[in-house]
Amino acid sequence: MTSVLVVEDEPTVRRAVARAFRASGWDVAQAASLAEALQQLGTPDRFQPPFDCAVLDLELPDGSGLDLAHELRDRDPGIQLVFFSGSDDPELLTAASTMALSVHKSEGIRTLVEQLVEIMRPPIRSQAYSLAGEEPERSSGT
Repeated sequence: MTSVLVVEDEPTVRRAVARAFRASGWDVAQAASLAEALQQLGTPDRFQPPFDCAVLDLELPDGSGLDLAHELRDRDPGIQLVFFSGSDDPELLTAASTMALSVHKSEGIRTLVEQLVEIMRPPIRSQAYSLAGEEPERSSGT
């Protein structure tokens, strides 16, 4: 089962995002702050990558979602990240977009979930071949 860490300081938004991912069959952990998220991750020497992906607010009460994104990537370079923020700060949004997909809160939770589900969906076999630049063997039917 796919697991996601939702880091959002606004409780109503955090719960709604968590509910939407649970409805898609995902395991969901929630954190309201940078400190809570880091606590769930454990110490770097005892880190077990518990999450396949993370949804991060850019502006948290005790730090930046960008800082958390760097920490997550340092611990697990393969983790998928999505920023879900209402920020209109151009510098912050530019920095976020260089690291991961960014979905503005005005686009809605449905858009967020759809985009992350698509990112996390394993490729079907024919897509995997085309991504690798190979063609699957075809039977001649004889």
